[in-house]
Order: sequence, then structure tokens, then C-alpha cells
Amino acid sequence: MTATRERPTASPFARYIAKAGPKRGFWRAAVGLVLILAAWIGWTALVLWGAMDAGIGLERPGSGFDPGTPLALAVVLATFGGLWGGVWLAMRFCHGGGLGGVLGPGARSTWAGLALG
Repeated sequence: MTATRERPTASPFARYIAKAGPKRGFWRAAVGLVLILAAWIGWTALVLWGAMDAGIGLERPGSGFDPGTPLALAVVLATFGGLWGGVWLAMRFCHGGGLGGVLGPGARSTWAGLALG
């Protein structure tokens, strides 16, 4: 007798959105998008204002700001914190979850996974 493998009844996408349950809808996505954009714009303005206040030279063109420096890269990368903060706000207040819900069903972020890409 041969053993047969059973296929999962739900597709990966169906399992991914099943976590949301009744907490999904167009209005939640729209409000979440507004939250993400507001957090990103606000955080980016704060980071750039802090860079100008620190005298990095972002306040006027030709003021000596070299976009190829490690400090400039750090300023640009710091602006991505607002995106993640916005995603966290949207997940927390619109969908009632956390950042883990963005990664997938039962997905966890690990250092090994980060290293593998």
C-alpha cells in the first residue's frame, strides 16, 4: 500500500489573511496607509531637522554636504525608521496586531534569517 501525502487545504495567501479575521477591510487599509505616510513624513522631517541643527549642512545647496559620506548615509537610512514606525502604528491601531502580522503566519524575524536574506 502506498502512502499518500495530503495537501494543505488552504493556500499560503489564505493562511496569511486568515490571521486578520474580521479585522480586515478597505477602510482599515486606507487609514493604515495614511498613518504610515504621516509617520514617515513626520519622522523624515524630524531627522532632517536634527541633521540641520547638528550642522551637517543640509540647509542650503552647496554648503558642503557630501552625499557620499557615511554620515549622509546614516541620515538617509534613519528616515526608514518612520516607515517601520508607521507600519507598527497601522498594525497596532487599525488591525489590532503587531509587526509579526506583516511577516506572515507564524513568521518570526531571526538573525539567521536576516543574514540569509
